[in-house]
Amino acid sequence: MLPGIRLAVVTALVFSLSAMAAAAVPAPSTAEPPLSVETFFQPDTVQAVQVSPSGRWMAIQARDPGARNKLTIIDLEGKEPARIVAKFTRFDVEDCR
Repeated sequence: MLPGIRLAVVTALVFSLSAMAAAAVPAPSTAEPPLSVETFFQPDTVQAVQVSPSGRWMAIQARDPGARNKLTIIDLEGKEPARIVAKFTRFDVEDCR
């Protein structure tokens, strides 16, 4: 193939791939209304997440609305139900490692 023809083929291929990629990007959705200021600034429900070195357990430091932080563990293999391992009435759980 001649260098000029090769360049034309590569250029056409690049433009067609660019057009296909642009067509594959979905248009932004306007179905959901924007968040209210109160919702945006409310405290997070999940404060921290940590996975055990074995990968079996996940610890989640979370807060229910109007309650203190608690520590819940989840068995990622599904052999045991999730359970709260630390929850206090006067103090928050501040760290999970």
